[in-house]
Amino acid sequence: MKTYDHFSQLVEARSVPTLYHATRSWKKILLDGELMAFGITGEELRHVPEAIRRRHGNNYISFARSMGSSYVNHIINGDYSNGAVLEFDTKGLRNKYKINPVDYFKDKNAFGKSVTLKVSGQFEMEERLITSKDTVPLKPYLVAVHMVDPLKVIMMNIQSQERGISSLSAVISKGEKELGRAKEDGDEARIRTAEYNLDFAKRQLKGYEDVEADYHERADAINNWLRKLMNKHSSVPFYFYDTYKEMKTGRFSLARQANPHLPDHDDIDEDDD
Repeated sequence: MKTYDHFSQLVEARSVPTLYHATRSWKKILLDGELMAFGITGEELRHVPEAIRRRHGNNYISFARSMGSSYVNHIINGDYSNGAVLEFDTKGLRNKYKINPVDYFKDKNAFGKSVTLKVSGQFEMEERLITSKDTVPLKPYLVAVHMVDPLKVIMMNIQSQERGISSLSAVISKGEKELGRAKEDGDEARIRTAEYNLDFAKRQLKGYEDVEADYHERADAINNWLRKLMNKHSSVPFYFYDTYKEMKTGRFSLARQANPHLPDHDDIDEDDD
């Protein structure tokens, strides 16, 4: 009967070339240029031996060993989440910090209930960076940024509004012609109906145009801070995916190494680090 050698699994995983940090606070992290560490307290104490804490510190930062891990999936949580995954150079981090292997779900499943590994089916092999500092700088360890295109849903909504505007514009054009014919015929009933229909269509059109304008403002705002982030980390590739399913495969060929809604990098204004 094949047994699960927990220790050997942890040791083998230490050789992965890159580590992944999933977060919904990626905008602040990239702007600040650093990761925030958390205190090793409560249940987290069981993941880091006391001897390591005494020597290296009582703070930690979690990293996953694959893009498809339970940890990453939990943070990203769907195709259109506002989360992102930051990819780091494992060797660079290990040369500077203590990295401790952890199987987060060794004793518990994703909902915190105590279960066996066989029952839970959760193998959360991760690495904990142990430090006495409150933060860890991104440079020179950050090697890539992965995210579902934050403009994807907004651009889809803009396209939907544009279709509505086009359709209503056609209705209004047709209505104006009908009103003109009704006036030529002197048909008061038709005139009132045509005027009512035109007024209703124009109010609908105004609503569509207002919503479209709001989406454009939001898209401009996203463009502005994406430009700033991409400029601040100009040596780091940003991969934009259509869905999280594509992103977790790790196949960069499915991604765009530039946001299609952003100008070329040469057009981005310079910004201080």
